[in-house]
Order: sequence, then C-alpha cells, then structure tokens
Amino acid sequence: MLNIEQSEVILTIPRAQLRESPFNPRKKYSEAALHELAETMRPPLGRIHSPIVARPLAQADIEHTHEVVFGHRRFRAAGIAGLASVPAVVREMTDEEVRVAQLIENAQREDVTAMEEADSLHELRRHHNVSIEELMQRTGKSRRYVFASLKLATAHDHVRSALDTGVIGSEVAKDLATLPNSLQAQALTDCTTTIWDEATKSNRRTALPARRVKEILSTRYRLKIADAAFDRDAINLIPDTPSCNACPRLSDNEPALLEDCGAGVCTNPDCYSSKSEAAQKAALEEAASKGWAAIPAAEARGLLVSRADMAPTGFTVVTELSGLTSLMGLELSYQDLIEASPDPIPRTVIGHPHVPGLVLTCISDEQAEALLDKNADAPKKPAPEVYTPAWLVKQREDDARYQAELEAMSPADRALMEHRTWGEVVKAAMSRVAGFQRTTEELRWVLLTELELADDFGPAEKVLGWEAPQDAELDDNRWRVEKVMAMSADELASLLVMVTIDRQAWIQRETQLDQRRQLAKAYAIDPLDPHHHAVEDVIRSDLARTLSPTPSTAARADEGADDEVEENAGEPASAPFKSKSPARYRNSQTGETWSGRGLMPKWLRMAINGGAKLQDFEAGATPSEAAQAPTGEVAETAGQQSLLADLACEEGQDQAGSAGRADEGAGDAGASDATCGATEPAEV
Repeated sequence: MLNIEQSEVILTIPRAQLRESPFNPRKKYSEAALHELAETMRPPLGRIHSPIVARPLAQADIEHTHEVVFGHRRFRAAGIAGLASVPAVVREMTDEEVRVAQLIENAQREDVTAMEEADSLHELRRHHNVSIEELMQRTGKSRRYVFASLKLATAHDHVRSALDTGVIGSEVAKDLATLPNSLQAQALTDCTTTIWDEATKSNRRTALPARRVKEILSTRYRLKIADAAFDRDAINLIPDTPSCNACPRLSDNEPALLEDCGAGVCTNPDCYSSKSEAAQKAALEEAASKGWAAIPAAEARGLLVSRADMAPTGFTVVTELSGLTSLMGLELSYQDLIEASPDPIPRTVIGHPHVPGLVLTCISDEQAEALLDKNADAPKKPAPEVYTPAWLVKQREDDARYQAELEAMSPADRALMEHRTWGEVVKAAMSRVAGFQRTTEELRWVLLTELELADDFGPAEKVLGWEAPQDAELDDNRWRVEKVMAMSADELASLLVMVTIDRQAWIQRETQLDQRRQLAKAYAIDPLDPHHHAVEDVIRSDLARTLSPTPSTAARADEGADDEVEENAGEPASAPFKSKSPARYRNSQTGETWSGRGLMPKWLRMAINGGAKLQDFEAGATPSEAAQAPTGEVAETAGQQSLLADLACEEGQDQAGSAGRADEGAGDAGASDATCGATEPAEV
C-alpha cells in the first residue's frame, strides 16, 4: 500500500516563490475557465477559498522556495487575478510521493479527460507498482474500467490524436485500443466518416455510432478463425496465400499477437474477406455442377435484407426444423426429410449478401410444403425406454395436451396456430396496415429505439420492399435510419404496427390464440381463405414508394387530388398516393369504383364486412348476393363486426379540425368523415 502521510503547515507564500511541479500529469487547461475562476479571486470581494498544496524545495533555486503539488489551476488563476501571494498547505514530500499523489488526484478529477486518466493509471501501474485492486479502490472504478483505461494508454498515436481532437469519443477509443497496435490506424479510418460541419463551413471527420463501431471491429478486426466459412488448411484458395495454419497473422502463430488478441484470431481482414468470397464462389460452383440452382450474393439482396436475416424470401433453409418428430421423439429438419425421400430433391444454394462467405442451402417453400404433406401421416411412436427423465415426461405431456387442444379447435383457429398459415396472415395484415393514416409524432424515436435493440425491422422490411443499398457495409443501419427519418407519422405508425405483429411470436401459448384471433378479425383475414394476398398484391407494388423517403405528407395530399379521388366518393381525400389506373373494382348498386391502389374505400370495406368477397367486386364479375346487398344493410352489419370502427370515429371527431389531407371545402362533417375513414383498418 502507498504511504503518503506527511506533516503539514499552512502558510501564505508569495507567488513569485512558487513554481509548478514538473511531474504534473495535467497538460491542458481551459483559458476561459481560468479567467472565470480568476474573477472569483479578485479583491475586494474575491479570495482563494481553498489553499493549494505545496512542498518545500530541498535545493531551492534563486527564485523559488516551494513547488506546487496540488492546485495548479488555482495557482494560474491567482496570477490572472493579480494576487501577490496564495495560501498553501506545505507538506514534506519526496519526488516519488509527489508523482503517486498527483497521478491519483488527476485520475479522480471530475473534468479529467479519458486520455489523461488512462496515462495516470498506466503510470501508477507500470512505474510505481500500484496494484489493480488499489487503483480500483482509490479511483472508485470497476476492474473492467481500469483495464480498459490501461489499454487506452497504450493506443496507437493516431487513436490518441483522434481522441484529443474530438474526432472520436472515449468509448470508441477504448474499443479501438483493444486491437493489435498495427491494426488500430486502419480500424480508425473504417470507424470514422466525413461530414459537413455547418459551423465551420467545411468537412470534418467524426466517429460512426458506437454500436456500428463494435460491429465493424467484431466482423472485420476480431475475426475468429473457427467461424470462417472456408477451410483454414486450404493452400490454394487464393493465389500466393499460405494456409491459415502457417500464416504469421494468425494469433496462434505469433506470441505477441496471442498475448494481445487471444487464441484463434485472424489479424488480416483483407485476406479473411478474400478467402470467404472464394469459398462462397466455390460452393456456388459446386451446387451448379450438381444441377442445383445457385444464386450469387449480388443477386440475393432482395431475398436477405440484413446480416441477421437467415430466411430467404420464398425459400426454406434445409437445416430448419420441420415440426415433425422421429420414432425416437427427435425433431426432424427438412434435411432429414430430404435424405429419407426416395426421390432426389434439387436444392437451391444462396450466397448471403451481408455475411462474407456464408451460403444457405435451401428448398423452395413449395418443396417444403410437399415434404410435409408427404410425411404428414407417418406414424410417430416413441421408442420404448427403460428410463424417461422427468423433464421429458413433462414435455411430452405438454405436447400431447397442446395437440389435443389443436384437434379440438375450429379449422380457422387451427390454421391460425399453424406456423406457415400464421406467417401468411402476418404478411397480409402488415400489407393492410400500410394503407392507414397515423398521427403520432413520437413514433420516430420509438422505431429508432426498436432498431437499436433489434438491428432491423424483421419481415416488415420485406413487405415494404426495402433493400440495403449496394454500397452498404455488412449490417449498416444508416440507410434504415434515413428511411425512418424521412417517414411521415402515418408511415411510422404503420411500420410500428407491422413490427408489433411480428412480435406475436413471442406471446405465451396460453394467450397466443386469442391474440391471433383478434389480429385476423381486426384486418378481416380468413385463415382458411387461399386469397390472403388479394389486397396485398395490389398494394405491394406501391408500398415501397409510399413508405420510402418522399416529399411531405401535405405535398402528397396536394398531388393526390386526381381522378381516383373524384370517382370514389366514399374514399377519404387523404389517400396516401395518387393513381390514374382504370377501375379494378366496381359497386354495381351505386356505380362507385376503386382502382385497387391506395386506401380501400369505405363502401368496399363495409360490403366485405357484411360477407362479400373482394373478387365479387372485380370489374366484369357477377356480384354475389352479399355484394348486391343495399348499402344500408351492409353498413349495419359492418358496424357490428368492426373492432376498431367506433374508436376510429371517436378519434376522427377530435381530429376533424386537423384532417390536413381532406378537401378544404369538405366542412367539419366532411373532415370528420375523412379522418374516421382514414383511421379505420382495411377490413377486407
């Protein structure tokens, strides 16, 4: 333990006889702050409220008899204030005691910079043999914090300079400092970007978001060789490159790297990336040689939208569990079903566009359905067991109880609980949500928080037709943030509802069916109807344009006063986009029409709630009995069935005055009707 207890006395010492300590670890002082402090010291009202700490000089020079130990800032401010002398606590201290005391005091300052603190802790640890435990005790910091600071003190000069000049913050600097020193300069370049500074009217460098920095470091600079998509023993994977086992850039092969990075870390990201691409190309070529379909990564961006996305649109990965079990009670994957099939089943190999080197072996969704149908009647009897663990007995009882509950359900309820049908219901519901107005301005930060926690917006991105830009690196979320920042309140709310629908999968089984019933009813989706996407198909083509960065909502409303709005008297004037397409759906009773684009008009929603089908209103189709029902009867039935109509209409009364996209001449009642119609679900 350190021992810096000294005898002391309080004296008033002329400033001319004091000098600053040559060991002072603090190098930077704010001139503005010094002048502010000096103002509190000026006579007649000002004074130095807290004495500095000084020590007598063993070998006094001609000018100085004492040396400042603590209080350099107050000493400088006293000079600015014109004070001739300062109060000081005088202690007898050796050079070693001064160094240690100053380093500890500097590390405990409230305004200490991260680099100054790191240098102080490093000096105490390396040159004064202060233990980690004592550093933790004296600074009040955790072990992890102390170790990170010690690492920062040894950072590359470029990282230190970037921290000192404010290009990066302390957290980013500490993350960079964990890399081998030889990689830190390049990593600093990758983790910073150039932006326009309005204040200085010039470009400047600044750090990427901290989460993005961590992703770059983990995916490019902390590359675990065990996770590589290529064979580390391969010699000729790329020309003139040794195998990983013989590479000096692998930490296992270099003692200095091993100490710095740990075992099994590749410190050559360019080589790692090249080998990953070569391995992916070889896997696709092998698939093609077998007669399988091969989709390169560049062509798969529409199938896989982010690094976390492992479910290509329209395909099923063969390693996914099928939901079937073997005679031994083990769950079977689609690969197990393929291997058990007497007929050869061609597969599709897809290069992942966001994970270097990764390929996904898949079958189409139709092939997966056929495999399930083929094996649906296979006997599933568990093999006799001498001993069955209690947890397995309980699991089988729960599974049997759940199976009995499924068999007792109506076909519609059973369809809602079936994985694939539920996925279709989710997609259809998301598509219909996209056509409604929303007014909550706080949605933007809610969605950005969701993005921060979950990395992406899940299936909603596919429904909206979102794709990462061609130049986006790995899981770069900046393009998602840009889309969210450009969305209107209605568009934000639609996206939030889609994300919430996706979270239905997290609900406990006990309440899952009720939640799914409510969702299907709210959006008028029949789980047994094969035409789930009748509305989704006509809306999908416009979703990307509607929910992408566009002009303001008001501007779109002005543009939307077109022939479609004029011919649809029952449709709100706030249709989110305009269309000049010919009428696709027609009311034979009233002559009202709908092109199939934008918000579904109220007359069509009410008719469908009364029992009609969407296809009954197709132009040229023979209308069904429900479609021919008088508007009043349909309206009465629809009013009884809609879950959200009453709430939407009540909301519309409050929002009538702010129906910004309704016709200005519609009057109060018209604005209220427009708002009510725009906030009701599209019950198709």
